[in-house]
Amino acid sequence: VERALVGKLRGDCHSPIGALAQARGEQIFLQAAVGGRDGGPPVVRSSQQGNRQRLHEVVLAVFTDLERAGAMALLHPAS
Repeated sequence: VERALVGKLRGDCHSPIGALAQARGEQIFLQAAVGGRDGGPPVVRSSQQGNRQRLHEVVLAVFTDLERAGAMALLHPAS
């Protein structure tokens, strides 16, 4: 689940992305934070939960939140 989110964010091993998925019963909880490549603020965060059978929807919801908060610009600034 965490790797799926990093992939959607086009992250690599140097990307300041933190993600944690936890399963509780039939539910999955996904929390994520993204910072700038330079290590400076801001840090944008998202968390979502959903049914374990629908992991892709939880990943997409967190990605969408992060994207709307500017995560892609933080991770991939224009040169």
